[in-house]
Amino acid sequence: CVGLHYSGHGDPSYLSMEDGRGGAHFVQVDRLRRLLQAGSASGGTASLSFVFVSACFSEAAAQAFVEVGVPHVIAVRRNSRVSDPAAHAFTRAFYLALAVGEKVRAAFDIGKQAVVNAPSV
Repeated sequence: CVGLHYSGHGDPSYLSMEDGRGGAHFVQVDRLRRLLQAGSASGGTASLSFVFVSACFSEAAAQAFVEVGVPHVIAVRRNSRVSDPAAHAFTRAFYLALAVGEKVRAAFDIGKQAVVNAPSV
């Protein structure tokens, strides 16, 4: 199971990355889509089983990964924020489930239940 995990700040139109000097670099979703399409043409995304975009408003960015054929993409709805405690609860449960052999979909469901049942969320 090969995955790509992004954790950071998001907006409906971009993901925030860090440039080489520690400053913010905002990657527009359209540019991300073109980059992924170019990589997909050369087989660059073919090995990914899932992508986890842990950022507020990350649905549009996630859709770019779906469009290049990543079978499982996890993100936050376009109009929603995610709190740090919720992100932590989901992420911990999701990766623990994968580590013990659960499939991506089952791990996703386990992560959702972890958020629902977390006392600090």
